[in-house]
Amino acid sequence: MIQKIILFILTLLGLSRRNSPIKKKRPFENILRWEPLARKHQTPNINYMTILAIIANESGGDPNAKGSSGEVGLMQLTYRAFLDAKDHAKLKFSFDDIKDVPENQIESGTAYLDWLYSRLQSLEATIKAYNIGIGNFENGNLTNTAEKYWRRFIDNKRKLYEVLLNE
Repeated sequence: MIQKIILFILTLLGLSRRNSPIKKKRPFENILRWEPLARKHQTPNINYMTILAIIANESGGDPNAKGSSGEVGLMQLTYRAFLDAKDHAKLKFSFDDIKDVPENQIESGTAYLDWLYSRLQSLEATIKAYNIGIGNFENGNLTNTAEKYWRRFIDNKRKLYEVLLNE
C-alpha cells in the first residue's frame, strides 16, 4: 500500500519512472546501439539479432575490445577468421582496417558467421564453431565452453528480443 502511495505522489510530481527526468539506462544499451549496423549487414542466414547476440557474448558492445589471442573488436574476430570472411564475402578492407572501424567489425564478423553457416547448415553448429574455431568443431573437439557459449548466446538473444518488444 505504501509503495502505491509513493508511486502516486511521484506521478503527481512528474517523477514516476515513465516521466523521470533521470534517464534509466536500458538493458543491453551498449549492444543495441549497434542495431542499425547489424541490420545493414545481416544476411539471409544470419539475422541482425544473431549478430547482436554474438556482440553481447564477445565484447559486451565494446568496439575496442581485444582478446588474449589476438581477437579484436565487437565480434572478437581473429586474423584467420577474418581471412575466411574476406574470401567468402569479397571484403574490400584489411584486418588492420577492422580494429578502429565498428562497421568493418560487424561486416567482417557477419561474413564469417555466414561462411560458417554455409559450411555447417545449422545455427547451433555455426555459433559453437564461431566460439571454438572451425577446425576444432570439425574435428569433434567440442568443449563444455562451446555448449556454455551456445546457451549464453540463446539467453542473450532472448533478452534482446524482450528489450525490443517492451520499447
